[in-house]
Amino acid sequence: MARARWSLHVEAVLWRLLVRFGMWLHRLGAPWPLVPSKRRIPITISPIPGEITLYFFTPEARGKPRDTETRYPVLFTFHNSGFCVGKAVDDARWATTVVREAHVIVCAVDYRLAPEFPLPVPVDDCCDAVLWVYAHAEELGIDKDRMGLSGFSSGGNLAFTVPMRLKEVLKKREGPSSSEQPKFKIVVSWYPSLDYTIPRDQKTSPNSSWGFMELMMGSMGTFFDAAFLHPEGDFKPESQYLSPGVASDEQLQVLPNDICLYTCEFDGLHDEGERFRKKLEKLGRDVKGCTIMGAKHGYDRLPFGLNGTATKVYSEACQEIRRVLPE
Repeated sequence: MARARWSLHVEAVLWRLLVRFGMWLHRLGAPWPLVPSKRRIPITISPIPGEITLYFFTPEARGKPRDTETRYPVLFTFHNSGFCVGKAVDDARWATTVVREAHVIVCAVDYRLAPEFPLPVPVDDCCDAVLWVYAHAEELGIDKDRMGLSGFSSGGNLAFTVPMRLKEVLKKREGPSSSEQPKFKIVVSWYPSLDYTIPRDQKTSPNSSWGFMELMMGSMGTFFDAAFLHPEGDFKPESQYLSPGVASDEQLQVLPNDICLYTCEFDGLHDEGERFRKKLEKLGRDVKGCTIMGAKHGYDRLPFGLNGTATKVYSEACQEIRRVLPE
């Protein structure tokens, strides 16, 4: 039986306050993440009107002047937390690492959240972000031919679904020809949720140690499942725009050749992530990344900055980004 939407709205407020406090702790500790600039942009795809904020982490933010003729690659990043909580600036440490080590501009997208804005609003908002940056690339100092996508958990899901959704959106518009549409060079996806056709209670982690954090994450996951889909809507769990893990080979052809996929050993999403890796490899994609041994879901969002494991794998991903999106 579907829960009353008002109760989901109340619960969303509580989870958002808790996550905001946790991410405040995460941003504490040296080295401090960069301070982004931001732009508000209008919504054009979703039938629910509004605006979203884009946060830009740039080389200028770390004191490096930019030649006005220079055009940087751009990597979009989509934050985690089940399409329901969190903010774009939660990815500040990842964005800072990418700017410093891969020498690209990072655009963090503050897409609208469920239950107020159930799917497909989050994926549509991310598509709007891509289209806006693509149209304003020159003024932003961005090379629109060198674009990539990244994200964490539900944001890692968006990194795969945005290209598919964007292809459909642009087909319905009378806008750019296929030669002028955004094309992505790389996807970097961290512990993504990929198959919502599998009930959450069947996504078991091999980790035998359970504590407060595991219980909290389980409760949060139950809330996510009730909140991000509207019970009267047409958007279903088997849609390729929610479950890219069950998308057809034809639908996945829009994904770029270079993909970095990282899963966590002690994560209920591990198995679907590794199945998707094999599926992409069968499609001929060059899939880098690995299972991060000993890591749990969200291992890189702990208080007081990045741990050694997160620092290491972030740097590995940045090497691949720099290879695919060279200066």
